[in-house]
Amino acid sequence: MEPIEIWGMVFEIVRKQLPTPTVWLAMQAVKPLTIDGNYFIAALPPQEQYLASSLLDDQTATAIEEALREITGRILAFRLIRGQTLADWEQEKASESAPLSEPAPTPTSAPASVPTPTSVPGHAVMGKAAPYLPSADPPRSVSPTWERLNERLMHGYKTAPFIKYPHGQAQYVLAAVQCVSDTMDVLMPPPGAPRDDQQERALAKVIERLGSVVNLDPLFLSLELLRFRGAQGKWAENTL
Repeated sequence: MEPIEIWGMVFEIVRKQLPTPTVWLAMQAVKPLTIDGNYFIAALPPQEQYLASSLLDDQTATAIEEALREITGRILAFRLIRGQTLADWEQEKASESAPLSEPAPTPTSAPASVPTPTSVPGHAVMGKAAPYLPSADPPRSVSPTWERLNERLMHGYKTAPFIKYPHGQAQYVLAAVQCVSDTMDVLMPPPGAPRDDQQERALAKVIERLGSVVNLDPLFLSLELLRFRGAQGKWAENTL
């Protein structure tokens, strides 16, 4: 199916789910461009740019992406680009693939508020493996792109219960680790395949951004991620 045909079907599904006229108006103004990898690429005419916020809030974007999955049978992220053409999308992709800047120096020890491995469920104690026991449901398990994962992690932080308390922050971190791991299963190369440097850099950006939000060393978050994946039998390749 062509993107314009898919979008017409998406509109009919979302219109029944979200009784919000501004969302309907925004969706009718959308110009579908293409499907590129895990993205459904679209644009808004210059005079309709004020409608973008109606499409990009978490509820609407999620409804659109669920409709895309229902119609196409695959996970696709809805992506509104800044330009109007496929050439604009190519330029946007090129800018996003720029190398990471050198990370700022990280502290040599974890923050004082970070619990030790023996006090966190799921850590190995005295050499014995323990099951990883998440304390909260993730804001959303699987995201079709790293950008959507970032958006959902940020939304989850804003709406997480008891986030002002240390235990609430810990619950959020465990839930966020699950989100990142589930998204890795979709976007990273399968086991045994060569590692993809672009995906590795994108993952690093997610972890660094999450670390800045919860005020934790990205290395600590990476260890939590590896522990969780290890408990699921998804250990990363040994690089030593």
